[in-house]
Amino acid sequence: MSNLITLSQAQGIANAVIGKVADKHYLQEANLPSYTIKKQAEAETGYAHTYQLFEVTGEGASAVETAVGAKINIPKDMVVQSATVETVETADVPYEGAQVGDKYIDLVIANADNTHVYIPVNDLVDVYTAGNGINITGNAVSVVINGTNANGLSVTANGVELAVATTTTAGAMSAADKSKLDDADVTAYTAGNGVDITSHEVSGVVDSSNANGLSVGANGFAMGLASASANGAMSSADKAKLDDADVTAYTGGNGIDITNHAVTAVVDATNANGLSVGNGGIALAAATTSTAGAMSAADKTKLDDFELATAAEVETAIAGLDEL
Repeated sequence: MSNLITLSQAQGIANAVIGKVADKHYLQEANLPSYTIKKQAEAETGYAHTYQLFEVTGEGASAVETAVGAKINIPKDMVVQSATVETVETADVPYEGAQVGDKYIDLVIANADNTHVYIPVNDLVDVYTAGNGINITGNAVSVVINGTNANGLSVTANGVELAVATTTTAGAMSAADKSKLDDADVTAYTAGNGVDITSHEVSGVVDSSNANGLSVGANGFAMGLASASANGAMSSADKAKLDDADVTAYTGGNGIDITNHAVTAVVDATNANGLSVGNGGIALAAATTSTAGAMSAADKTKLDDFELATAAEVETAIAGLDEL
Protein backbone atom coordinates (compact mmCIF):
# COMPACT_ATOMS: atom_id res chain seq x y z
CA MET A 1 0.00 0.00 0.00
CA SER A 2 1.72 3.13 -1.23
CA ASN A 3 -0.23 5.48 1.13
CA LEU A 4 1.05 3.97 4.47
CA ILE A 5 3.94 5.10 6.73
CA THR A 6 5.58 3.57 9.78
CA LEU A 7 4.63 4.55 13.33
CA SER A 8 8.07 5.96 14.01
CA GLN A 9 7.89 8.06 10.86
CA ALA A 10 4.40 9.28 11.74
CA GLN A 11 5.89 10.81 14.87
CA GLY A 12 8.50 12.40 12.65
CA ILE A 13 5.71 13.82 10.55
CA ALA A 14 4.18 15.41 13.62
CA ASN A 15 7.47 16.98 14.70
CA ALA A 16 8.19 18.30 11.20
CA VAL A 17 4.69 19.77 10.75
CA ILE A 18 4.31 21.42 14.13
CA GLY A 19 7.66 23.27 14.36
CA LYS A 20 6.32 25.01 17.42
CA VAL A 21 8.11 28.12 18.82
CA ALA A 22 7.70 28.58 22.56
CA ASP A 23 6.87 32.31 22.59
CA LYS A 24 4.35 32.35 19.69
CA HIS A 25 0.60 32.98 20.07
CA TYR A 26 -1.87 30.87 18.16
CA LEU A 27 -5.41 31.36 16.88
CA GLN A 28 -8.20 29.58 18.59
CA GLU A 29 -10.77 30.53 15.92
CA ALA A 30 -13.01 28.11 14.10
CA ASN A 31 -12.27 29.39 10.58
CA LEU A 32 -8.71 28.20 9.91
CA PRO A 33 -6.79 27.75 6.66
CA SER A 34 -7.26 24.36 4.98
CA TYR A 35 -4.43 21.91 4.51
CA THR A 36 -3.69 19.09 2.14
CA ILE A 37 -0.99 16.42 1.94
CA LYS A 38 0.44 15.55 -1.44
CA LYS A 39 2.54 12.59 -2.41
CA GLN A 40 5.75 13.40 -4.25
CA ALA A 41 5.96 11.80 -7.69
CA GLU A 42 9.33 10.18 -6.84
CA ALA A 43 10.23 9.30 -3.24
CA GLU A 44 13.42 10.57 -1.65
CA THR A 45 16.30 8.11 -1.91
CA GLY A 46 15.95 5.21 0.56
CA TYR A 47 12.25 5.79 1.31
CA ALA A 48 9.11 4.15 0.11
CA HIS A 49 7.20 7.42 -0.32
CA THR A 50 7.68 11.15 0.23
CA TYR A 51 4.83 13.48 1.25
CA GLN A 52 4.52 17.26 1.71
CA LEU A 53 2.00 19.19 3.80
CA PHE A 54 0.53 22.29 2.04
CA GLU A 55 -1.47 25.22 3.44
CA VAL A 56 -4.26 26.26 1.04
CA THR A 57 -5.42 29.89 0.92
CA GLY A 58 -8.14 31.16 -1.35
CA GLU A 59 -10.71 29.18 -3.27
CA GLY A 60 -11.18 27.79 -6.73
CA ALA A 61 -8.85 28.91 -9.48
CA SER A 62 -7.31 31.59 -7.21
CA ALA A 63 -6.34 29.10 -4.49
CA VAL A 64 -2.65 29.16 -3.51
CA GLU A 65 -0.80 26.19 -1.97
CA THR A 66 2.21 26.87 0.27
CA ALA A 67 4.52 24.10 1.51
CA VAL A 68 4.59 23.79 5.33
CA GLY A 69 7.38 22.14 7.32
CA ALA A 70 9.86 19.53 6.10
CA LYS A 71 9.11 16.77 3.65
CA ILE A 72 7.67 13.60 5.14
CA ASN A 73 9.69 10.55 4.14
CA ILE A 74 7.98 7.17 4.67
CA PRO A 75 10.32 4.21 5.41
CA LYS A 76 9.68 1.03 3.53
CA ASP A 77 8.87 -0.99 6.71
CA MET A 78 5.64 0.77 7.81
CA VAL A 79 3.19 3.22 6.13
CA VAL A 80 0.30 5.58 6.98
CA GLN A 81 -3.04 3.98 6.38
CA SER A 82 -5.02 7.30 6.28
CA ALA A 83 -4.80 11.00 7.12
CA THR A 84 -7.79 13.27 7.88
CA VAL A 85 -8.42 16.74 9.32
CA GLU A 86 -10.69 16.55 12.38
CA THR A 87 -12.25 18.94 14.95
CA VAL A 88 -11.95 18.51 18.75
CA GLU A 89 -15.37 17.89 20.27
CA THR A 90 -14.29 17.17 23.88
CA ALA A 91 -11.51 18.96 25.79
CA ASP A 92 -8.23 16.98 26.04
CA VAL A 93 -9.59 14.39 23.60
CA PRO A 94 -8.00 12.83 21.57
CA TYR A 95 -4.78 14.44 22.89
CA GLU A 96 -3.84 16.34 26.02
CA GLY A 97 -4.37 20.11 25.71
CA ALA A 98 -6.99 19.79 22.99
CA GLN A 99 -9.64 22.53 23.11
CA VAL A 100 -13.16 22.19 21.77
CA GLY A 101 -13.25 23.48 18.21
CA ASP A 102 -9.50 22.99 17.56
CA LYS A 103 -8.50 21.42 14.27
CA TYR A 104 -6.03 18.49 14.16
CA ILE A 105 -4.64 15.95 11.67
CA ASP A 106 -5.43 12.32 12.47
CA LEU A 107 -2.84 9.94 11.01
CA VAL A 108 -3.74 6.22 11.19
CA ILE A 109 -0.71 3.91 11.05
CA ALA A 110 -1.10 0.65 9.14
CA ASN A 111 -0.13 -1.69 11.94
CA ALA A 112 -1.91 -4.31 14.00
CA ASP A 113 -3.32 -1.69 16.38
CA ASN A 114 -4.14 0.94 13.72
CA THR A 115 -2.20 3.43 15.89
CA HIS A 116 -3.31 7.09 15.65
CA VAL A 117 -0.91 10.03 15.54
CA TYR A 118 -2.55 13.44 16.22
CA ILE A 119 -1.07 16.68 14.87
CA PRO A 120 -2.76 19.89 16.25
CA VAL A 121 -3.38 22.21 13.32
CA ASN A 122 -3.72 25.31 15.52
CA ASP A 123 -0.04 24.91 16.36
CA LEU A 124 0.62 25.92 12.76
CA VAL A 125 -1.35 29.19 12.89
CA ASP A 126 -0.33 32.55 14.40
CA VAL A 127 -2.74 34.46 16.65
CA TYR A 128 -3.33 38.11 15.74
CA THR A 129 -4.45 40.92 18.04
CA ALA A 130 -5.94 44.27 17.04
CA GLY A 131 -3.61 47.27 16.96
CA ASN A 132 -4.08 50.99 16.23
CA GLY A 133 -6.59 51.47 13.41
CA ILE A 134 -7.48 47.75 13.27
CA ASN A 135 -10.42 45.92 14.83
CA ILE A 136 -10.69 42.11 15.02
CA THR A 137 -14.08 40.66 15.92
CA GLY A 138 -14.34 36.91 15.55
CA ASN A 139 -12.57 36.23 12.27
CA ALA A 140 -13.45 39.65 10.80
CA VAL A 141 -10.59 42.15 10.52
CA SER A 142 -11.69 45.73 9.84
CA VAL A 143 -10.22 49.23 9.68
CA VAL A 144 -11.18 51.72 12.41
CA ILE A 145 -11.75 55.43 11.62
CA ASN A 146 -11.48 58.09 14.34
CA GLY A 147 -14.75 59.94 13.74
CA THR A 148 -13.70 63.04 15.72
CA ASN A 149 -10.66 63.62 13.48
CA ALA A 150 -11.60 61.84 10.26
CA ASN A 151 -11.47 65.03 8.14
CA GLY A 152 -13.33 63.34 5.28
CA LEU A 153 -11.83 59.86 5.84
CA SER A 154 -14.26 56.92 5.91
CA VAL A 155 -14.32 53.18 5.31
CA THR A 156 -16.91 51.15 3.43
CA ALA A 157 -17.22 47.66 1.99
CA ASN A 158 -15.15 48.91 -0.94
CA GLY A 159 -12.27 50.09 1.27
CA VAL A 160 -10.91 53.25 2.86
CA GLU A 161 -11.84 56.48 1.06
CA LEU A 162 -11.20 60.20 1.49
CA ALA A 163 -13.93 62.64 0.44
CA VAL A 164 -13.15 65.90 -1.36
CA ALA A 165 -13.09 68.96 0.92
CA THR A 166 -15.87 71.55 0.75
CA THR A 167 -16.16 75.05 2.19
CA THR A 168 -17.61 73.54 5.40
CA THR A 169 -15.92 70.13 5.75
CA ALA A 170 -12.29 69.02 5.67
CA GLY A 171 -11.13 66.47 3.09
CA ALA A 172 -8.92 65.87 0.09
CA MET A 173 -8.05 68.73 -2.26
CA SER A 174 -9.68 68.32 -5.67
CA ALA A 175 -7.78 68.77 -8.92
CA ALA A 176 -9.85 71.89 -9.64
CA ASP A 177 -8.95 73.41 -6.26
CA LYS A 178 -5.28 72.51 -6.82
CA SER A 179 -5.38 74.43 -10.11
CA LYS A 180 -6.92 77.42 -8.33
CA LEU A 181 -4.23 77.27 -5.67
CA ASP A 182 -1.46 77.12 -8.26
CA ASP A 183 -2.92 80.14 -10.06
CA ALA A 184 -3.56 82.13 -6.87
CA ASP A 185 -1.27 84.91 -5.72
CA VAL A 186 -0.85 84.17 -2.03
CA THR A 187 1.59 87.02 -1.40
CA ALA A 188 0.86 88.81 1.85
CA TYR A 189 -0.52 92.30 1.34
CA THR A 190 -0.25 95.35 3.59
CA ALA A 191 -2.58 98.33 3.61
CA GLY A 192 -1.38 101.53 1.91
CA ASN A 193 -2.87 105.01 1.45
CA GLY A 194 -6.59 104.78 0.70
CA VAL A 195 -6.76 101.02 1.53
CA ASP A 196 -7.71 99.17 4.73
CA ILE A 197 -7.08 95.42 5.32
CA THR A 198 -8.90 93.91 8.31
CA SER A 199 -9.15 90.11 8.70
CA HIS A 200 -8.41 89.51 4.98
CA GLU A 201 -11.09 92.06 3.99
CA VAL A 202 -9.70 94.79 1.73
CA SER A 203 -11.73 98.02 1.57
CA GLY A 204 -11.28 101.56 0.30
CA VAL A 205 -10.82 104.47 2.71
CA VAL A 206 -12.05 108.06 2.17
CA ASP A 207 -10.63 111.02 4.10
CA SER A 208 -13.89 112.51 5.34
CA SER A 209 -12.23 115.82 6.22
CA ASN A 210 -11.32 116.34 2.56
CA ALA A 211 -13.75 114.10 0.70
CA ASN A 212 -15.33 116.96 -1.29
CA GLY A 213 -18.24 114.72 -2.28
CA LEU A 214 -16.20 111.46 -2.46
CA SER A 215 -17.61 108.39 -0.63
CA VAL A 216 -17.24 104.58 -0.66
CA GLY A 217 -19.94 101.94 -0.18
CA ALA A 218 -20.82 98.33 -1.01
CA ASN A 219 -20.97 99.19 -4.72
CA GLY A 220 -17.59 100.99 -4.72
CA PHE A 221 -16.33 104.55 -4.74
CA ALA A 222 -18.84 107.31 -5.58
CA MET A 223 -18.50 111.06 -6.28
CA GLY A 224 -21.48 113.27 -5.52
CA LEU A 225 -22.36 116.28 -7.69
CA ALA A 226 -21.40 119.73 -6.49
CA SER A 227 -24.11 122.04 -5.25
CA ALA A 228 -24.27 125.62 -4.12
CA SER A 229 -23.37 124.47 -0.59
CA ALA A 230 -21.28 121.32 -1.12
CA ASN A 231 -18.20 120.43 -3.15
CA GLY A 232 -18.38 117.57 -5.62
CA ALA A 233 -18.20 116.50 -9.23
CA MET A 234 -19.26 118.87 -12.04
CA SER A 235 -22.49 117.78 -13.70
CA SER A 236 -22.83 117.59 -17.48
CA ALA A 237 -25.24 120.55 -17.32
CA ASP A 238 -22.70 122.65 -15.40
CA LYS A 239 -20.00 121.60 -17.86
CA ALA A 240 -22.17 122.83 -20.74
CA LYS A 241 -22.62 126.14 -18.95
CA LEU A 242 -18.89 126.39 -18.41
CA ASP A 243 -18.19 125.64 -22.06
CA ASP A 244 -20.59 128.39 -23.14
CA ALA A 245 -19.31 130.99 -20.67
CA ASP A 246 -16.72 133.69 -21.50
CA VAL A 247 -14.35 133.53 -18.59
CA THR A 248 -11.99 136.25 -19.92
CA ALA A 249 -10.84 138.55 -17.14
CA TYR A 250 -12.41 142.04 -17.29
CA THR A 251 -11.18 145.35 -15.91
CA GLY A 252 -13.23 148.44 -15.13
CA GLY A 253 -13.27 151.23 -17.75
CA ASN A 254 -15.03 154.63 -18.09
CA GLY A 255 -18.49 154.46 -16.61
CA ILE A 256 -17.86 150.84 -15.31
CA ASP A 257 -16.76 149.60 -11.86
CA ILE A 258 -15.72 145.97 -11.18
CA THR A 259 -15.43 145.08 -7.50
CA ASN A 260 -15.30 141.41 -6.35
CA HIS A 261 -16.68 140.25 -9.71
CA ALA A 262 -19.62 142.74 -9.40
CA VAL A 263 -19.84 144.97 -12.51
CA THR A 264 -21.75 148.29 -12.01
CA ALA A 265 -22.31 151.46 -14.06
CA VAL A 266 -20.77 154.67 -12.72
CA VAL A 267 -22.36 158.17 -13.03
CA ASP A 268 -20.35 161.39 -12.73
CA ALA A 269 -22.37 163.14 -10.05
CA THR A 270 -20.90 166.55 -10.87
CA ASN A 271 -22.21 166.37 -14.42
CA ALA A 272 -25.05 163.93 -14.12
CA ASN A 273 -27.71 166.48 -15.22
CA GLY A 274 -30.45 164.17 -14.02
CA LEU A 275 -28.60 160.96 -14.84
CA SER A 276 -28.54 158.21 -12.13
CA VAL A 277 -28.00 154.43 -11.74
CA GLY A 278 -29.88 152.06 -9.45
CA ASN A 279 -31.18 148.49 -9.16
CA GLY A 280 -33.42 149.11 -12.12
CA GLY A 281 -30.55 150.32 -14.27
CA ILE A 282 -29.40 153.73 -15.58
CA ALA A 283 -32.10 156.48 -15.44
CA LEU A 284 -32.36 160.12 -16.69
CA ALA A 285 -34.81 162.31 -14.78
CA ALA A 286 -36.91 164.92 -16.56
CA ALA A 287 -35.62 168.47 -16.31
CA THR A 288 -37.33 170.94 -14.03
CA THR A 289 -37.04 174.70 -13.76
CA SER A 290 -34.26 174.14 -11.19
CA THR A 291 -32.46 170.94 -12.33
CA ALA A 292 -31.13 169.81 -15.62
CA GLY A 293 -32.47 166.67 -17.08
CA ALA A 294 -34.25 165.15 -19.96
CA MET A 295 -36.90 167.14 -21.81
CA SER A 296 -40.33 165.89 -20.98
CA ALA A 297 -42.94 165.22 -23.61
CA ALA A 298 -44.97 168.15 -22.29
CA ASP A 299 -42.01 170.50 -22.59
CA LYS A 300 -41.38 169.22 -26.09
CA THR A 301 -44.97 170.04 -27.02
CA LYS A 302 -44.60 173.52 -25.62
CA LEU A 303 -41.41 173.97 -27.52
CA ASP A 304 -43.02 172.78 -30.71
CA ASP A 305 -45.86 175.31 -30.28
CA PHE A 306 -43.51 178.23 -29.68
CA GLU A 307 -43.01 180.29 -32.96
CA LEU A 308 -39.91 182.47 -33.33
CA ALA A 309 -40.11 185.81 -35.37
CA THR A 310 -37.95 186.22 -38.39
CA ALA A 311 -35.23 188.90 -38.56
CA ALA A 312 -37.33 191.07 -40.93
CA GLU A 313 -40.26 190.86 -38.58
CA VAL A 314 -38.03 191.89 -35.70
CA GLU A 315 -36.67 194.87 -37.63
CA THR A 316 -40.18 196.01 -38.54
CA ALA A 317 -41.26 195.74 -34.93
CA ILE A 318 -38.30 197.74 -33.78
CA ALA A 319 -38.97 200.45 -36.41
CA GLY A 320 -42.52 200.78 -35.23
CA LEU A 321 -41.32 201.27 -31.71
CA ASP A 322 -38.96 204.04 -32.85
CA GLU A 323 -41.82 205.95 -34.49
CA LEU A 324 -43.65 205.97 -31.23
